[in-house]
Amino acid sequence: MFANWWTLPGPRKYVDTIEHEIRQGKNIIISFPTRIDSALVYGIRDKVNETKRYKWNKISPNNTKPINYLFDTYFDENTQFVEKKIKNLWDSSSFEAQVFYLENLPEGCTDNWVAFLVDYQHYLQNVDLISRTLFVIPVFGEASLKLPNSDNCLTVLRFQDIISELDLELFFYYNIIANPISKPVLINKLICSILTQIGNDDIEFCKYLLSFPPRDIFKPIEILKQFGRCNKWERFKYTAIEDLKREEESKYLSIGILHIKEGKLCYHSAFLALYDKNPEIERRIWTGQVKIIFPFIEIIRQQLLTKLKDAGILTVPHRKKIPTGYIEILNYYDLEIGDILYQLNSSINRKHNIYSKIYGLVEAIKEMRDGISHLTPISFEMVNRDEIIRHEEIINSL
Repeated sequence: MFANWWTLPGPRKYVDTIEHEIRQGKNIIISFPTRIDSALVYGIRDKVNETKRYKWNKISPNNTKPINYLFDTYFDENTQFVEKKIKNLWDSSSFEAQVFYLENLPEGCTDNWVAFLVDYQHYLQNVDLISRTLFVIPVFGEASLKLPNSDNCLTVLRFQDIISELDLELFFYYNIIANPISKPVLINKLICSILTQIGNDDIEFCKYLLSFPPRDIFKPIEILKQFGRCNKWERFKYTAIEDLKREEESKYLSIGILHIKEGKLCYHSAFLALYDKNPEIERRIWTGQVKIIFPFIEIIRQQLLTKLKDAGILTVPHRKKIPTGYIEILNYYDLEIGDILYQLNSSINRKHNIYSKIYGLVEAIKEMRDGISHLTPISFEMVNRDEIIRHEEIINSL
């Protein structure tokens, strides 16, 4: 079971905006690259029911014209001679004071309902708030390219620039921590941070990523390609974002190849994988890792300094070779992991009973630090080493 995406700060604000527009008596078109998450529909329903002004109703129209469908549904035989015009819809008491959510629209019918709403919203201005009947229409993919502008009684809400890094981090953190499969804390944190960087505002993609084991998340190229192929994105060409034409940008946004993250246009990680843009994917993975690894290494460094200083293994001044010569480190707390490993490797310290306990951990930490410092994502095997998993036990045993 996944944490409710729509309770996150950004998505919740989107749902609150829908509620606000409904309270204002406006029809709403909600636009998404792919299908609507059912939890969003339930969220809108609950908001409508809270108002106690309108009755919630889900409808699945057929291929007939919208005005014909509504008259056929809400007018009986006694009113068969009422002219089928928008202004006459309110002649039926069973039509008024409702919010209709349209689902399962037949292919090709979306444009007809959008056109109907454009006309319908003009008549709605002359109907009091209590008697108004409103429509919520979901629109997907390239159909959103033809949407009208918002108007007095019609609001178009695109699900773009809604999700922040904080939203993604909260979503992944909750779902990973709530997972009953136990994993080391460091690996959990890294998975959460990596997914925050390669994830985006596509809820199905985020759920998809959570279905894979840690090893695949550390090296996700193949699972990203798989997602891209499922969406048939290989049909679209890759162009550097700065070189995209306006119509290409709009199209890619509408189908989810592009998204807006922290106010910037970004390609979907799965689309990048299809075109072997591995350096950008690795940069995203590294960005997620470095936020966790550097603090982790620094905490261990401080703990090692205290323990090894008290044991008499570390000494200052420490003479250290640099490209331009040598420097002397005079303060214990200025010693880096490499300096600690160097002193630990001295012939005297090799005989110390602490050496066998601590050497593997310090070596593993240095290897991790060297990799991340050179902008290279670290592997799952590296963080899954026994010395890293047992670091607290090892340090506490000194």
